[in-house]
Amino acid sequence: MKFYVASSFSNSAAVQHVSEKLRKEGFIHTYDWTKNGRAKTKEDLIAIGQHERDGVREADLVIVLLPGGKGTHIELGMAISLEKRIYLYSPDDQMNDLEITSTFYHLPEVTQCIGSINQLIDQVVAEQKPYH
Repeated sequence: MKFYVASSFSNSAAVQHVSEKLRKEGFIHTYDWTKNGRAKTKEDLIAIGQHERDGVREADLVIVLLPGGKGTHIELGMAISLEKRIYLYSPDDQMNDLEITSTFYHLPEVTQCIGSINQLIDQVVAEQKPYH
């Protein structure tokens, strides 16, 4: 099963941790954006955007680690429109706080995961490993 992890640069270590654990379970990471530096030119933005778009498109499931910025939420929107399996992760219940939540966090196709990052990984493996 192929996966993509969407999040912000500030969560790069968590993205790498999730990726490493899932790859050890036999999952395939479609694109690891954490290996990029920050874009310095418009051409960098175009190339990175194309790789990230293709990573979401090629994935069977998309994992979104909150907090996330514009790019994270664009990738979430792409995953929803492409009808991907989606896991939305937060270490706390902020995604359900009506003052700061997004309507898209509560769609039936979005599986919310609250707790430790390892609980998220365990849930993804338990629910998705039979499919790959």
